[in-house]
Amino acid sequence: METEENKKLSAEHSIEIIRETIEQSRKVITRNCAITLLTWGILICVTATVIGLLWSYTNSYYCNLGWIMMVFIGLIINHKMIKEEDTAGVPKSFINDITKNIWRTFAVVIFTSIVASQVTNFGNDPIAQELPISATINICMTFAAIMTGIVLKSEMISLFACCGSYSSIKAALDCNGPEEMAAVIFGGMLMMVIPGAIALYRNRKPKGRQNEAKLNEKEQ
Repeated sequence: METEENKKLSAEHSIEIIRETIEQSRKVITRNCAITLLTWGILICVTATVIGLLWSYTNSYYCNLGWIMMVFIGLIINHKMIKEEDTAGVPKSFINDITKNIWRTFAVVIFTSIVASQVTNFGNDPIAQELPISATINICMTFAAIMTGIVLKSEMISLFACCGSYSSIKAALDCNGPEEMAAVIFGGMLMMVIPGAIALYRNRKPKGRQNEAKLNEKEQ
């Protein structure tokens, strides 16, 4: 009888360990992906602010070359985050890798778009060939944010991306000059910074609830 009870307790204990391991892995994945989203969002907002100020003072479209600098900074930060995870012994996650690759692709597309726009301007009328870079960035942000939401199975991230998509892209196309950067900042905040911060907050919140539940079970 005691043996059967011990086996039952051992099985329940094993199930509890598996459940906690899965929950911990889910938290680590969500946290890392949310930090990636938040990092790129802040980087985009800061870059757009600096470019907008420089553009207003110099009245030069070529201030948008600053986005190339952002691409390299973002890729360096992305690489550093992966290296820190490896050093800390964080288990490799397919979902986490996909999220980082989504934002690497975002950076490559932005870089390619800016370089292509400058190449087409040589020997031609800059105004006629000017690429609406702010709208392009917002479109890329929309796809990257929605894909991140789909990968994480987060309706909240996808919803924020959809809500910010139309308004930020339309604002970018309607504005002209430094004002375009305000649309980029708006898109970055709504589609990346806010949902990234909410995801981090939600990821930490259940921990307290689980501890309370365990205490209640012990008391009973």
